[in-house]
Amino acid sequence: MLNIETTKNLYGANIIGDYEDLDKLYDSVSRYMSFYYENMKQFYS
Repeated sequence: MLNIETTKNLYGANIIGDYEDLDKLYDSVSRYMSFYYENMKQFYS
């Protein structure tokens, strides 16, 4: 399970979890960004 906490002065966030959870988050964001950049022309035309 991932936990996301704001920092003391609300300038950032701490993401806490085990390796598998962080790896799944990284994979999901990477796949989304790849899809977004490959199809960006379709979104903005």
